Amino acid sequence: MTFIYVSFLTNVNSRKFKVKKSTKHPYYKQKFVGKYDIGILILETPLNFNEIRVNPICLPSPFDSTVEDETFSVAGFGYTENYSHPRSLLETNLTEFNFYECKVAYQNTIVSLNEDLVFCAIGKDSNICNRDNGSPAMLSGENGRKYIFGVASVGIQNKDGLCDPSAPSVWTRVNSVLPYIFTSFEMNGVC
Repeated sequence: MTFIYVSFLTNVNSRKFKVKKSTKHPYYKQKFVGKYDIGILILETPLNFNEIRVNPICLPSPFDSTVEDETFSVAGFGYTENYSHPRSLLETNLTEFNFYECKVAYQNTIVSLNEDLVFCAIGKDSNICNRDNGSPAMLSGENGRKYIFGVASVGIQNKDGLCDPSAPSVWTRVNSVLPYIFTSFEMNGVC
């Protein structure tokens, strides 16, 4: 039996939800980090957004492939720079990082980069870290709604095994996996 915890502001305010079904992208292979790195959890009972302080997020258009020069927000419970686990949801801002420079940064790793499937990002003094995998990269639309266009995949660790905020992180492009999302469960549009 699988459960997920949805935390709101602190661990004290978390709730437990039973997972009915979990799927990973059919082309995902753990040995090729960075390709199709996305999964979906379907809950036993639908979330009631009036009861909890979590909001739904919109999917991007299949044609929205870049966020070049835009700052986007990221939220997660990953480790901090001193490898401590936060007690509350953290948020930071990142910008898209040059893809070819990112490929150079990951050339001696098991991470496989394909620009159609992933993008890279970096912050001024923060980035994703361990346990941030699956965190959303979000932009606010003209209508005030939040859109998810990326899902955190992997970041680089420094020589001490700590997260390196000065190195680019890799993100799954949500628009590249929309067919998988749409076939995983019934949807009534992207928002």
